[in-house]
Amino acid sequence: EISKEVTIKIDKESPSVTLNSDTNITSNKDVEVCATCSDSSSGCKKNKVCKKYTATTKNQTITVEDNAGNKSTTKKFNVTINKVENNPCILSVLSDGTVMATLKEAATYFGFNSSYSGSNELTKKIDIPVCSSGKTSDTVAKIVYYYVKTKNGATGKCSITVIKTCVCATNPANHKCTFKSQ
Repeated sequence: EISKEVTIKIDKESPSVTLNSDTNITSNKDVEVCATCSDSSSGCKKNKVCKKYTATTKNQTITVEDNAGNKSTTKKFNVTINKVENNPCILSVLSDGTVMATLKEAATYFGFNSSYSGSNELTKKIDIPVCSSGKTSDTVAKIVYYYVKTKNGATGKCSITVIKTCVCATNPANHKCTFKSQ
């Protein structure tokens, strides 16, 4: 007959868990959120559990587990990803001063000089006052911004510098103006 002594540890406590970031995460690129596990009784199966987010997601949680099988879940967190695409639109100017936007893909909303306000315009005739009394010709440049929000939620901004050159006349109806972009 052989006797053996066995030590039995019972761990009923859930491990503690902490996030590596705030519960509201905003980024312009993919985000990796990690939860760190700590447990002084039985230790953790994994010390760190990470999840990668490539799109906006709400009410996310990450679960960690200790070696006894107890689980803990992080507080809920939100990930807002606002990717800026390279050249999400192309702007061009016509001879009459109309700026035209061409989008690379369908947009949820867009607009000229509107900071994503959703004016839903693809063309805009711009007005650059040039001729004034006593002057014979002027050249004026104006930067025109166009904002895009694409189907996947990415936002972007493109711009064009419009140059208006006029030969001014006494009668405004006789001004001769040309537009070009830079």
